[in-house]
Amino acid sequence: MEWLLDFLFGCSHPRCGWPITQHGITVRVCLECGRERKYDMRTMRYVKFERGEERKLRTPNYGDGSVLVD
Repeated sequence: MEWLLDFLFGCSHPRCGWPITQHGITVRVCLECGRERKYDMRTMRYVKFERGEERKLRTPNYGDGSVLVD
């Protein structure tokens, strides 16, 4: 059922960029709408994000964990 909702309301654009790995999570980004979809390099297929993984991608990485302050 979830695949049907994703098909109806999700990204259906065929053009995606190369796989990119950040923080141990590999994604492919749609070149038309910018949606990030988790990608498994072993099976070469899209997979579901686990709880909290999408949020992890948007966390800034300053290397040593420090936050820059003006």
